[in-house]
Amino acid sequence: MTKFEFEDETYYINGESVYDSHFVAVSADVAVKVIGAYFETIDYKNMSENELVDFVRNIYKLKAYYLCDRVFKYGFGKFGKYDFGRKLASTMTSVYRNVGQPEKAIEFAKDYLGEDDFYSIPLLTSLAAAYCDINAPLTAKKYCDEAYSLQGGGVGYINELSLVYKRIESMLN
Repeated sequence: MTKFEFEDETYYINGESVYDSHFVAVSADVAVKVIGAYFETIDYKNMSENELVDFVRNIYKLKAYYLCDRVFKYGFGKFGKYDFGRKLASTMTSVYRNVGQPEKAIEFAKDYLGEDDFYSIPLLTSLAAAYCDINAPLTAKKYCDEAYSLQGGGVGYINELSLVYKRIESMLN
């Protein structure tokens, strides 16, 4: 558990949870602000490529989307499109969708898809969701079908791909 001072209050961060000074869980809104502020204090510029990839994924899980974008841009500049960028392509399309920029998510994803035979089920799924966000269900279905084919078909549990298919179905009916 990490102790963190923010706006004259003491907080404790444990994984994805944030507690106040009395060890009571804070609201989601407060948690996002505290976590964002905490990660702002971390010097990520000396991290290795893999450490930076993990860092972006962790701050994404904590919904610090604007910080994700800033750290990604730094890592992209330092490590490049093929190494760093490809590892985080699906994460970043999701980041852009979560900040209300589905068009940017689509542009970003399409820059990676098919390049040097790079296909990613999570990236295709996130791209399909972005097309749902802009009310283009037929295009979304095309990318969902491609992801479904890559995963070998038939998944007997609810995953992100099946949720996007449900969105498409409700849009088409």
